[in-house]
Amino acid sequence: MRGKNIATNPPYIIGIDCGTESLRTGIFDLNGEIVATSAYSYKTYFPKPGWAEQKPEDWWDGIRYTVQECLKKEKIEIKEIKGICIDSTSSTVLPVDIKGIPLRNAILWMDVRASEESKIIEKVGHPALKYSGGKDSEEWMVPKALWLKRNQPSIYNKASKIIESADWLSYKLTGLWTASRYTTTSKWNYVNPMGGWLPEFFNEIELEDILEKWPSKVLDVGACIGALTRQAANELGLNPGIPVVQGATDAGVAILGTNVTEPGEVTLIIGSSSVHFTHSEKPLFSPGIWGPYPEP
Repeated sequence: MRGKNIATNPPYIIGIDCGTESLRTGIFDLNGEIVATSAYSYKTYFPKPGWAEQKPEDWWDGIRYTVQECLKKEKIEIKEIKGICIDSTSSTVLPVDIKGIPLRNAILWMDVRASEESKIIEKVGHPALKYSGGKDSEEWMVPKALWLKRNQPSIYNKASKIIESADWLSYKLTGLWTASRYTTTSKWNYVNPMGGWLPEFFNEIELEDILEKWPSKVLDVGACIGALTRQAANELGLNPGIPVVQGATDAGVAILGTNVTEPGEVTLIIGSSSVHFTHSEKPLFSPGIWGPYPEP
């Protein structure tokens, strides 16, 4: 993968993208030059109209395969790997038990089974909803968590954590539960200007215990989650102790690559779904438009 006219030098970092149809891993030098890449495809299941699910174990198989393939392609010495970060689709919801073992297939971002729950949340009309355009999309974490509570209560009650794909994969790497401030802000009703999560909002939608099932640590993108465990290192063919840092939603991370940072500029991210991002010097509230998401 090294370009003929581009020299890459250690140390290296590993970037992992858990997408809709496949998981991709890249190894990069500190200048952002690509050293090696690999991809692993997996299946999406559609058990009912409007439903879409994936097996979380497939994501982990993808990480194990692609990391090892990248190391082999360029004969990279594992001592040269100095960091790991994961981005993923958002709103891909997964309940797990106290050991982190999935209790069911993950509910994929495109799944719209929680349409009734989305309407329930909208009717509440809580002030927090002004930061999500006045409602929560049926694709998002909170409507899906409410759907689990109303329709699969045994799974909901047994769940020690209800998290997203990147949260689970980071846990598999580190043994620690965290959530991304980017993802929680845009899809979990984490409203930083109002103090984060608002218990009264969740009480009003009868999801009062969900905060106990979410990671207590919400980290900024780039903050260190923890070190790669010995078990994960053995499975990936890496050294234990490598720092694993907090990632974000795939589209949000992609903004960094566009270098679109000035007010009035717009980024269009196109993939299995598409999304527009824009920057503003002041908060703008528009019905049906997600955001704004002010910095702290």
